[in-house]
Amino acid sequence: MYAAAYVRRYNRAAGTLAEAKSMKTMVYGDVHNFGARLHAGTGSGTGGIQDGDAIPSGAMAAASTAS
Repeated sequence: MYAAAYVRRYNRAAGTLAEAKSMKTMVYGDVHNFGARLHAGTGSGTGGIQDGDAIPSGAMAAASTAS
């Protein structure tokens, strides 16, 4: 599971794209055989998101990009 946001700002007078930005968190979930995931959830000892789990349980890690 991950969260992402995509925002675009346009120049209304010219009708052109003025700015685009996106932000996406790391992937959270069961880390068994998935090296790029952050441990999250209570489904097993290696994670696994279930109903009622608070995700993320700590600080949220995210990467931002701009164009």
